[in-house]
Amino acid sequence: MIKRFLLFNLLTTLCGVSGAVAADQYVQVGKNYYKLSTTASATYAGYYEAEITTPDGRMQWDPGVYDGDVEVPQYFTYESTDYVVTSVGNNAFCNQTTVTAVKLPESIVTIGQSAFKSTLISEFTVPANVTSIGLSAFSRCNNLTTIYSYAVVPPVSDNAFMGASTSQIDLYVPAGSVEAYQQAAGWKTLKSIQVMPEQQILPEEIIASPSSFTDYIGASFTIDVTVLPEDADDKSVTFSSSLPDAVSVDDKGFVKLLDEGVAEITITSVANPSVTATVSVNSEKDLRVYPTSVELPESGILLPIGSKFNIGAKVLPEDSFDKRLRYVSSNPDAVEVDLLGNVMLKELGVCFVYITSMLDSSIGTTLSVTVVKDIIQVDGINYKVNQPTTSAYVVSNQPKSSGHVVIPKEIKVPFNFTSPFYKVTEISEGAFENCNEMTSVSLPESIDSIGKRAFAGTGLYVIDIPQRVKTISTETFADCDNLVSVSLPYQLETIQPKAFFGSENIRYIFCVTNISATKLVPPTLETYEGDTTGYGEVFSPEIWPDCRLVIPSSMFSNFKKQAGWKNFRDWFYWHDNDVLPTELNLSASDLTGSVNDVVSIIPSVGPSNATCPGYILIGTQSDIFSVTTSGTADSPSFDFTLLKEGEATVAVYCGFLRKEVNIKVSGYNGVSTVVGEDEAPRWFNMQGVEIAAPADGQIVIEVRGDKSVKKVYRR
Repeated sequence: MIKRFLLFNLLTTLCGVSGAVAADQYVQVGKNYYKLSTTASATYAGYYEAEITTPDGRMQWDPGVYDGDVEVPQYFTYESTDYVVTSVGNNAFCNQTTVTAVKLPESIVTIGQSAFKSTLISEFTVPANVTSIGLSAFSRCNNLTTIYSYAVVPPVSDNAFMGASTSQIDLYVPAGSVEAYQQAAGWKTLKSIQVMPEQQILPEEIIASPSSFTDYIGASFTIDVTVLPEDADDKSVTFSSSLPDAVSVDDKGFVKLLDEGVAEITITSVANPSVTATVSVNSEKDLRVYPTSVELPESGILLPIGSKFNIGAKVLPEDSFDKRLRYVSSNPDAVEVDLLGNVMLKELGVCFVYITSMLDSSIGTTLSVTVVKDIIQVDGINYKVNQPTTSAYVVSNQPKSSGHVVIPKEIKVPFNFTSPFYKVTEISEGAFENCNEMTSVSLPESIDSIGKRAFAGTGLYVIDIPQRVKTISTETFADCDNLVSVSLPYQLETIQPKAFFGSENIRYIFCVTNISATKLVPPTLETYEGDTTGYGEVFSPEIWPDCRLVIPSSMFSNFKKQAGWKNFRDWFYWHDNDVLPTELNLSASDLTGSVNDVVSIIPSVGPSNATCPGYILIGTQSDIFSVTTSGTADSPSFDFTLLKEGEATVAVYCGFLRKEVNIKVSGYNGVSTVVGEDEAPRWFNMQGVEIAAPADGQIVIEVRGDKSVKKVYRR
């Protein structure tokens, strides 16, 4: 039956298409719907062009109009007029979810937008004359896996595969067109692009090399494959193992021996599966011990020019069957290394020696070699060595040291020096200058000289200068903002200008010297030309009011007569039988409480016969607490009234000893903190001695957990 339909004006959108359909005549011929054109075909004489489309050209229609396999004829006649179908209209089969195939005639030139969207087609043939395919033509065609395109030139694809599963679609094209499709927009995204099966030159033979392979578990190799004839269109092959748990093979032919066993690797032509080749692989258990790493005595060394040494590299594990090593110098002109790892340092500079296993070049390590005139590095500190005297000193411009730094009494020089041990006797000029993160240093008693500005600008809190030092050089400890406590050496004779200038927070100087005791004069404070102070500005004037100077008890009048020394206002007299404290103890290291609480710290020193030169509290300039002192000078209590919420840290000093206390204040809520009954209190008297049972009415420090409070004990 032939029906004629009147075109309605439809402006709604479905299947990705918008706009109005041209006002041509729409008809149904058989089961198919067409839009008839008044344009005569230039290719097919005597025919007018027609387009297969939706019923009356509508853009929105329900499933079921087309069903199953649909065949579009090349020609049809309507009302005595002959038509040729040259295009597939926009949305022609869109949303026809029961359509399983659409066969198009050779006359088709264009395929419109969303033409086959959401159909069930699994294969599709693009006729040879198609020049363009519209947007989303194959969108949501989830069953589509194969396309045969007979167009020699790839049709223009305006995102035809947008919304399609391109990773599952194989494309077959005319011989000679594969490369063009591989470069064409839209087409190149498909899973594979191959020559039409009927046009292919099929493989006839596969040659695999090696044909057999025997090695230990862990070995690997790649199969070399040759596919004949040479002009075969598809030379791709697949690899499979008959025993994959023992011998694995990937899709590139890379074989790895995993376990004991004999396996056959089968190579199969993809285009002609009847063509195969095999490789026999015998995987044997390897009882040998393989190298796993290379170990060095040092990962980096700094040695003088002319030095000779053996790298001493070791292959691990020690029972490895192959311990051969390869040595390569990054600069043989500067660092020469032979086959046995013997090294000769020939030029100044930095060089790398790469040491690798001869069996496996991925196993290895690198030795960094710095060649200098006569400087070596030990534990991150640079030293200059004097081989004839076996002495060493810390050189200038050290690496940026931080935290606690230890200078040993002697250093062990690696490799073939005359003597392995060198005594450290000197800290050179500017050695640690401006190492502001360096907070403490241990200097050995072997040091007898410290150069200018050696520790200037550091973050030191305390400095104990070795006893052999007789002269403190110019600006040695200048501009040390954190420096609080200084111990001058026993044999000190002279302090040069500005040695401590700019270190404005010094609060304690221990100056009990042998020179003072025998010559009855303090260490000389050298002046300089133009000095108006008379003491060489050795100390900053800011320290005079608060710095405690500890001197021999018999030397007060001598110090009071000397320029510079006489400016001190806080004197402490040291007796021959006095004992320096070696321990600083605090009743609490953490204080917590609420606003308006009063919490306390009671310091004490050990041993029991130690003479306390007084306690110093640093860091009290805080707006979260105020502090007062009660008790005695020898046994004080630092009482903190908590003012506002926050955290702070204070430091307690006694001589050269230092400890920090953390203070944490929580907001006041009007309710005093209640400590659980399961936290038993501890009591201390005002001397810091713990007492088991305080007397009624006794003033004590009560400690519960990390909180301490000064109170009157009541039973």
